[in-house]
Amino acid sequence: MRGYAVLLVPITCLVLAADKADDDAVKKEIAKLKGGWSLVGFEMLAPNGEKIGPTPEALKEFKMVITDDKISIRRRLADGTYERTKEEPDVMFKVNPGKTPKEIDMIPINGEGKGKTIKGIYSLEGDTLRFCRVLPGVERPREFKATKEAMFFTLKKDK
Repeated sequence: MRGYAVLLVPITCLVLAADKADDDAVKKEIAKLKGGWSLVGFEMLAPNGEKIGPTPEALKEFKMVITDDKISIRRRLADGTYERTKEEPDVMFKVNPGKTPKEIDMIPINGEGKGKTIKGIYSLEGDTLRFCRVLPGVERPREFKATKEAMFFTLKKDK
């Protein structure tokens, strides 16, 4: 029995060290994602396969705000400030920056779809965030492109 303990201690230490490294990588990634993001591109496919999305002017109406554990959508008011929308739910999120492409799971905490996991992928290069997500219950996207089940967003970090 003592022989097993000799093996278990180093294995346990390795597992704990790997978890700590993963936690540190996640914290560093979230620090890069935190803040306000302006929507500069959005695409989805209509049932007939045609690409659809808002006009460039309409894109300016929305911002995404990321905190340590939550994403919320804000809409521009007449005075130029932004306010949380009631139509879009706030979501809790988790990232896995160790995957290729990087993965994000979002769970709405209010509104339609509350509690259902939304799977996505993302890429962060400088001040550009590319993000692709599917509807709840659909397999995680593998590419950054709009499909009948996936929406593709491009955002720029606010200065």
